[in-house]
Amino acid sequence: MKVLKSFYLSSRLFIVAAGLAVLFVFSYFLPQLLVISNLLFAALIFLLVSDALILFINKKGIYSYRAAPNRLSNGDDNEIKIFLENKYAFRITCEIIDEIPFEFQIRDLYFKISVEPGTTKIFTYTLRPVKRGEYNFGSTNIFTASSIGFVRRRFSFEGTKIVPVYPSYIQMKKYELMAISDRLTEAGVKRIR
Repeated sequence: MKVLKSFYLSSRLFIVAAGLAVLFVFSYFLPQLLVISNLLFAALIFLLVSDALILFINKKGIYSYRAAPNRLSNGDDNEIKIFLENKYAFRITCEIIDEIPFEFQIRDLYFKISVEPGTTKIFTYTLRPVKRGEYNFGSTNIFTASSIGFVRRRFSFEGTKIVPVYPSYIQMKKYELMAISDRLTEAGVKRIR
């Protein structure tokens, strides 16, 4: 039952099946097309089954985790990294949907990358919080597909993490360094007795 929850048919399969259905309709008027339609239908079934097998035969096809800082800086761009390791013996295409905190109100955070076999790819994006508090990150969902692309397999990696957001400590560090090097006048800060 767990396999069925991670098994998805792609839009590429439905496009090919629609084209094949049109070919079957034309074969009603031109009977010589029926043989070609039947051969293409058999090839479609064969590719569908083989695509599902190569994706699901390896129980741990990919490994991924999110690297978020222990605290976020309010009003600044904070870097979030997703590490993705391909354990398949072939190149895969991955669609990454990261469950970021709802406070950002971003519903379309979606990335598509391809990963070569046996390699690790690091994907980076930034988030900019605008108010203080605790932000809750959810899971990282990754949909993988082979080069055939008829079937997609979903991997879900639990990355639940509560990250506090503090006032802009990145800017405070910058001004602290300027104060140490006595360059505050360049930033427009005047000395007062």
